[in-house]
Amino acid sequence: MNLPDQSDAHFIRNELKTGKDDLPDSILEFIEEKKLFKLFIPAQFGGLELPLPDALEVLEHCAWIDGDFGWQVNIPIFGNSRIKESCFNNPLLLPTKCLHPC
Repeated sequence: MNLPDQSDAHFIRNELKTGKDDLPDSILEFIEEKKLFKLFIPAQFGGLELPLPDALEVLEHCAWIDGDFGWQVNIPIFGNSRIKESCFNNPLLLPTKCLHPC
């Protein structure tokens, strides 16, 4: 499983102490490195393809480290364009129809 360890928790908490509204690039790079935005993405597309109980454990652990961090990992689709690119850089993963009433 891809749980952040104790040294990761210390790093994340220190990086988030800046008080800025945006996530620091160092945190986004950490999330991308650990593939935390790709918990459910199939392995063949570069994701972790975790079963739901395992993914929930990862999300719970991220929220334990820091509530804001857990939220950002849990809801990546509503982040900035860099987050969206990290999650959906493969056209095969994009939905064929937009279900949102644009």
